[in-house]
Amino acid sequence: MTRSHSQPPLFVDLDGTLVAADTLWISVRQLIAQKPFYLFVLPFFLLGGRAGFKYRVARHVTLDPSRLPYRDDVLEFLRSEKERGRTIILATAADRAIAESVCEHVGLFDDLMATGGGHNLKGPAKLTAIADYTDNGPFDYMGDSAADLPILQAADTAYLVHPTAGLTKAIRSSSCRIGKIFD
Repeated sequence: MTRSHSQPPLFVDLDGTLVAADTLWISVRQLIAQKPFYLFVLPFFLLGGRAGFKYRVARHVTLDPSRLPYRDDVLEFLRSEKERGRTIILATAADRAIAESVCEHVGLFDDLMATGGGHNLKGPAKLTAIADYTDNGPFDYMGDSAADLPILQAADTAYLVHPTAGLTKAIRSSSCRIGKIFD
């Protein structure tokens, strides 16, 4: 992987950020529509925790990444950053199989990190994975939710996508620099 030395890597969230939806719930709805009896099986999937739930759902459906509601303004920004030589990593709490299909479809990501192996990559767990990935070096982050707050606050530059007023206020009151807000 070639990294741009002029800019820190940009980590991008998937659900609510790159796409204007939650891929887990799209997958759950698809599973129930295709196999209605799974409505009664889904609670048992939860016995394996959130990561296990995501894994089991992803193994029973094939999510078509070309049909996801991508945010055009975010994709345009990522293409621009990629053309400038920026390293871009998809960092998502979605199951790894879903993340891989999105990465392949979008074609802009240098790497990915996702939920898998029994570990749900959300919030503080995602921040730890990013810190490990960068050897505690600088990074930028693009996110949309309160779960992203610790990551956005730790980032050199925060990119907010359709944030709530509360998230915007929390970021503005922190020492983090806001790169752009996508409304």
